[in-house]
Amino acid sequence: MAYSTHRTNTRPPTTLHRVEPPIFAFHDTDRATNGRLEGTNAKLGVLKRIGYGFVSASNFGHRALLLTPGVPS
Repeated sequence: MAYSTHRTNTRPPTTLHRVEPPIFAFHDTDRATNGRLEGTNAKLGVLKRIGYGFVSASNFGHRALLLTPGVPS
């Protein structure tokens, strides 16, 4: 009688259990992501680096409003 060399996996699939909730949340919320917010934060970070050394906070605020898109209603 030949024995099988295939071992059964006795550990639970931890990766699947770890990534399952975010995947289901993505599909439950009509595929909503935080990509738009991350993009806005990146643009503001670039604006902050470009304006380093300038002292007008009002000018920074105005440029930030011009650079970032509005939120659709």
